[in-house]
Amino acid sequence: MMVRVVVVFLVACAVGVRGLVAVSSPLSGGRRCCSFDAEEYEAVEIAVDKKFPVRGTLFRAGPCDKKGNGAFLAVTFSDESVIARMRFVRTAGYLQALRESQGEKPRALRPETPTGVAAACCYWADRLFALQDEGQPYQMDPLSLGTQKMSDLGGQIDKAFAPRTRVLNEEKVLCNVEFTPGGLFFPPTLSFLEFDDRFRLKKTPSKQVKLDKDERLLDWSPSESRYAALTKTPTTTSLRITPRTMTSSFRLSLDDDADDDADDDADDDADSSSYVAIVDCFDDDEKDSLVVDVLTDNGSLRRLTIIGETLEKTVDMASNVDCVTVASDRKSLYASAGSSLLKIQDSKIVASYEGQGNVGPATVVGDDHLLALIHCGDSRTEIAAFSTSNLACIASAPLPKPLPFAGACLDGTFAPKLVPSLEDLRAAETLMRLYAKKSREWNEIEGGFSGLGIKSFLFPKGVSGG
Repeated sequence: MMVRVVVVFLVACAVGVRGLVAVSSPLSGGRRCCSFDAEEYEAVEIAVDKKFPVRGTLFRAGPCDKKGNGAFLAVTFSDESVIARMRFVRTAGYLQALRESQGEKPRALRPETPTGVAAACCYWADRLFALQDEGQPYQMDPLSLGTQKMSDLGGQIDKAFAPRTRVLNEEKVLCNVEFTPGGLFFPPTLSFLEFDDRFRLKKTPSKQVKLDKDERLLDWSPSESRYAALTKTPTTTSLRITPRTMTSSFRLSLDDDADDDADDDADDDADSSSYVAIVDCFDDDEKDSLVVDVLTDNGSLRRLTIIGETLEKTVDMASNVDCVTVASDRKSLYASAGSSLLKIQDSKIVASYEGQGNVGPATVVGDDHLLALIHCGDSRTEIAAFSTSNLACIASAPLPKPLPFAGACLDGTFAPKLVPSLEDLRAAETLMRLYAKKSREWNEIEGGFSGLGIKSFLFPKGVSGG
């Protein structure tokens, strides 16, 4: 109780006219705290020539640094300003590496503690999570980007949560998958999870998809009625199609299809390809078929049409693709290919943008706009807004520090209702420092922290990740 009173006093001393006292940004020579890395920076307003046509906050995970640590970038768009900030996710692996770099002895971790990389972000039900490439996600503060703790979503997940979430917009459902590696006597399995718009598990999976002993999950996607999972063994790449009712499942080999297409395009072995990711899948009710859009390891974007349990048709839509984003209505695809951004409808390219730098993955904002990073060499990275109709660049602005182009990577997520001011963000960062003084490890902080001010510190209900 005494410790809590002391910390409350420290917070109260920092209260100003509009909440917590604003602190200076490291970019303007301000004092650095919490062992900031060179790539990190606190909230700073960036100069814009033209007003951005969006309102809300863009979250992007990555790219990782040379040590494999994952960072979060957040850019807030309001009527008055554009504000950016970036911070590494304090995963268990990151903290271990940080201690080693400072000459300290790493602490012993529990055997079950994952030391993975924050590979993707998820903003759902007004909460922000960093999804690891293995293990449970970390709950993040959406304002300061401070790492709160590893979360089991209130006991709703066990040990696994895939670093990719999919949203069925019409149903307002967030989907994820649990992949359980097999053991000596048990095969690996897949369990599909569905959460409502309050992050409550709609139903506990009563059935699991059993895989072969050496089969692993590459990617997956839900349609309105089915799940499509891309899996791989040492000799075979397959699609496993499972109804969302989990009543049955079948496996469709894709190796013959990939080899045949490669032979049609060229005679040499260098053009052979294999499928590595699912972009999207949806039901075509008119043809009673399932359409699956996939990427190959050589950057080909293909559309597979499955009728019954047979692959009926394969169409090449684009080549040299780095990453693809799906429109909210699932009728269009936006593919980043080097310095180009492509709009694809009905398997055809209908619009394109050609820039001066590599275009990162686009994020859909409503029905009319896209946001994407443009990497102009090693010295400049811009945030740009595009029209979804013709991909015209509406506005752009340089980020405070350049980011390396990561190539194929996941798209970000956009929170339209999250529009904090610069004062709000700096207040959250002040509160983050006070917590950091209490505990050097964010993952061991007790209680909830949302960065919204002293009220959430005194009354932390509902922000502990449960």
